Amino acid sequence: MRRFHAPLVLLSLFAACKGGSGSDLPPGSTIRQVEIPSEWQAADSAVVLRLTNSSTASTEVKRALNEIFNDPVNPIDGVDFLMRRPEKDDNGDYLPVDTSLSTAELLAGSSLDQLEAYKQKILDGDRVPFAREEALDACGNELIMTVASPHVLQQVFPEGPQNLDVWPSSCPDGADCETASQGTWDVGMGEMRFDGMVDMVVNVFPDLAVEPPKPAAWGHFEAFFLTGNNPGTPWLSLFLSARRVQVNVLNLWQLDRTYVDPMGVREVFKFPHRSRTLTKSDVFVFFEGFEKTEAYWNSQGLGDSMLPYGTLDGSPVLIDQTSATGEAVARAAGSDTMILSTLTDIFTYQVGLAVSCPTVRETAYLRNGPVEFFLCPDIDIGTCMAIEDMEEGACTLQEEQPFDPFNPFVPALEFSRVLITAPGQTVPMGEDRLPQYLSAPVASLSTSVELTVSADTVLYMLNPEHITAAVNATNQIAVQLPAASANTHCPDDTVQRFDIGAAWGAGTYRLTVDYTAGSGVEESTDLLGTTEYLLWMYPTSVPTWTSTGG
Repeated sequence: MRRFHAPLVLLSLFAACKGGSGSDLPPGSTIRQVEIPSEWQAADSAVVLRLTNSSTASTEVKRALNEIFNDPVNPIDGVDFLMRRPEKDDNGDYLPVDTSLSTAELLAGSSLDQLEAYKQKILDGDRVPFAREEALDACGNELIMTVASPHVLQQVFPEGPQNLDVWPSSCPDGADCETASQGTWDVGMGEMRFDGMVDMVVNVFPDLAVEPPKPAAWGHFEAFFLTGNNPGTPWLSLFLSARRVQVNVLNLWQLDRTYVDPMGVREVFKFPHRSRTLTKSDVFVFFEGFEKTEAYWNSQGLGDSMLPYGTLDGSPVLIDQTSATGEAVARAAGSDTMILSTLTDIFTYQVGLAVSCPTVRETAYLRNGPVEFFLCPDIDIGTCMAIEDMEEGACTLQEEQPFDPFNPFVPALEFSRVLITAPGQTVPMGEDRLPQYLSAPVASLSTSVELTVSADTVLYMLNPEHITAAVNATNQIAVQLPAASANTHCPDDTVQRFDIGAAWGAGTYRLTVDYTAGSGVEESTDLLGTTEYLLWMYPTSVPTWTSTGG
């Protein structure tokens, strides 16, 4: 791979966009302020917060939020968020960029996608920056820059990004320069106002329990400027060292619906609650400089490397002078630190865009106590929540409440019974949002269950071997249970999920259920000594949940 000398070649092109004189300009000599847009567009609702039997400002909600963000196994990754969540495989590795996408599609994607667009046009193409009206994210906001850690940069430059003039020598020997780290998240929500609006404040704080203290945000980043609206260089090696990061999300969470279901009273908030133009007063981002950057830099074994430019000035966004690009720009800036405030403004704008226009490619679900987060890509939020609720019902509503010796008249089981009175009887199986039991008077019994199936009906069963045959009740054509789908909602549960609607199509089906065909039949005796034999089934569908959930 050839070595790119972009600071000399491309800088003149970027300067020419502003009337620069040509390629004889030294790197960084055109350092200038950058116009930061004051408004930007929000996405359609992509993130949903649901609270059960609680309020936004309660202590238990704040505790649950912070446990989600600070999960010791899988904490919320601020770097992944900043890079607009590039797609990953099951091992957590970033997937290759789809190079067949159009330029507009790449720019509307993650940082990896945007880097590919940058590479195709500015490095390998006509070497002219994008027009400002061309470089837009998925919501139509102007993109000033895209950022990536040096490690992530290798996804776009697999031949070796070390050959670019951006690779910092301060990266540890033999490592991928994955130095980014974060402190402790602190998340809180305000009281719900009369209009249903709720504010959220997210802080990242330093770890003061270690010596020297660990900053809230730390690590190498490579910045690539996409348009002529740039600080005078096409790319730059940055170093982030912030004592605190604060993001205030104002007027963007709004109550969408309240309803009662078997789990309790539930309030659903959407973010952003509608597509609209936002201002800086809606999404406020603040980076505070870290006064102990030098001490922490030395503690990481980097004492032999030149300190980032701006360390002594307490800037949270620094220039890494251990790369050729960073050294040239820092040398040209000299004692004029205007570029540091400009870079901080651009960085905070970058975070604001990531907040207001979140990239959600696949459904995700997080839960802790009364708090649930749903990430819903290109899908109605009711459907998004319904699918998770279906899984929830399959995993949590099948257990009988424990016997209370002080109150033998315990509440009824949280499921429905479908009574069988004689062998061979055909019984209807409804969809009522609750798991159901086939209740038989004897353990050796075979019966027929009639089930109305829609296109998205799913069937959950503990022991599907009890279904020995199934036919379409209209044309008597036999069908087979499809392969069980992974039930990732409750991985410790043995319940299997069968997408029978997708496999069989809509219609009425008659299932032969044989109690003697396998294990898993429960025996239950009531206080009067009457014994019944229970076989657990749970047919449900998205319409069942969405029609009653709003």
